[in-house]
Amino acid sequence: MSSISIGAEQLHEDRCHKAKFKPGFRSGVIAFCFLTIGVVSALDIWFAVVNTNIRAFEKNPVCMALIELDPQRFTFFILGKSLGTAAVMAVILSLFRNSYRHAQAVMFAITLFQIGLLTFLVLSDPLTNHLPNFELLFTDTHESIWVLE
Repeated sequence: MSSISIGAEQLHEDRCHKAKFKPGFRSGVIAFCFLTIGVVSALDIWFAVVNTNIRAFEKNPVCMALIELDPQRFTFFILGKSLGTAAVMAVILSLFRNSYRHAQAVMFAITLFQIGLLTFLVLSDPLTNHLPNFELLFTDTHESIWVLE
């Protein structure tokens, strides 16, 4: 073992290097959450672009403004959604790197929201798995399945 002499102190080279990354359960959970956030975001973009009546289904006013900028190709919408997802992932990664106490809670909350969004996207399409239109549960129109006669 070689050593470096600094004044009166002796430091060993193996102590000067940072600990090597060891994948484990925690890193697997973080990877799963990042993958879930990214995949659901990509599916959300895909569902929105494929849908011919996107203006009726999009709930986010910022996304609606981006759609109006390029209503034919959705360039700004796709770019905005992608940059937003990348920013969220960067913030989560920054929280973990800075050892923020609640980083895991923030990550789980966003992952659960994305899973809820995926559930809404899948169940809001009446042609998917022959399910009732999930969006009708939240409307007050005469088409709602909750209207009692």
